[in-house]
Amino acid sequence: MGKSIRTTDEGVDNFPTPSWATEIIIPYLRTPKTIMEPAVGEGDMLRVLQRRWPRASYITCDIRDVDPPSDYHITGDFLAMPPEPLADLVITNPPYCRNWHAEFAKKCLTHVRPGGQVALLVPTGFAGSARRLRFHLDHPADFYWLPRRPSFTGDGKNGGTEYMWWVYTAGSAAGQTSSRNFFLE
Repeated sequence: MGKSIRTTDEGVDNFPTPSWATEIIIPYLRTPKTIMEPAVGEGDMLRVLQRRWPRASYITCDIRDVDPPSDYHITGDFLAMPPEPLADLVITNPPYCRNWHAEFAKKCLTHVRPGGQVALLVPTGFAGSARRLRFHLDHPADFYWLPRRPSFTGDGKNGGTEYMWWVYTAGSAAGQTSSRNFFLE
């Protein structure tokens, strides 16, 4: 049986990211000056990032009317935004309703500066989907597999889905031609 999708009154999902799931990827990311979180929700991931990089500037976006502690917030549909502003790091746990993982990944790539990184917390199936094969071939990434299933419900239940961080380095400076896998502990 599949995992049920929790929705808000606006009909969008809300799966707060547990702190440990954000903390585990931080050592593998470059130190950014500007960070964008395009599906900020209540700011769970944002607070972890702000503790690690307190001097960075933060740009946030959410389709819902939220008030995260960021330098610049946009209320609206991230997928409909123009490709500005740009950030050194675009990091998010993208929405899962309507299978938006690939659309969010493509859009995040338009908001990262050359040499910057995009980090997405996604189900492991994101890496293996045949319909996303062309995207993965065109945009090789590093896959950081989580050591356990995160709970997005706040009650410790995880729904049985494995997750990983998909980390892409933008621009030709990366020189990466194939995806790599890393298993986190």
